[in-house]
Amino acid sequence: MDLQHQLREMGFPARLRVLTAVVALVGVVAIPVGLATAGPMGAAAALAAGGICLFSGVVALLVAELCRVPELFLWGVLGGMGVRMALPLAAAALVHYRAEGLANAGFMYYLVPFYLIVLVTETVLTLPTNTAPSCQAERTDEAPVDASTPEPPA
Repeated sequence: MDLQHQLREMGFPARLRVLTAVVALVGVVAIPVGLATAGPMGAAAALAAGGICLFSGVVALLVAELCRVPELFLWGVLGGMGVRMALPLAAAALVHYRAEGLANAGFMYYLVPFYLIVLVTETVLTLPTNTAPSCQAERTDEAPVDASTPEPPA
């Protein structure tokens, strides 16, 4: 069994831990970069971007988990996508118009990579594995029967 299949078959708490670990690993890189480029406000911008993307990813995973049955799967995907996009976009607009210090510290420069990494991680954790039967028909020695042509008289 490959890693991707194992990730998708994990329970909800395990998938949350994986998502959190991935965001934390990105934060280990982003926060020192923010600190070096814009001081404490840069670190705060990186931390805020990571926190917003983690929160939106957790909510998207929760929506997808609640809609894991085949009849609701499309709603889970669409709902998760909406939440995952809406929260970071709203945060970006809010920071741009209301938090000049975070905006000047490069909040958007941290939001985009966090968003993309959370998007990929959450997608891998959400999509089901391919469990459909093979599309190949079983091979038989008999010739295929064409139902559109009548049988010849005996």
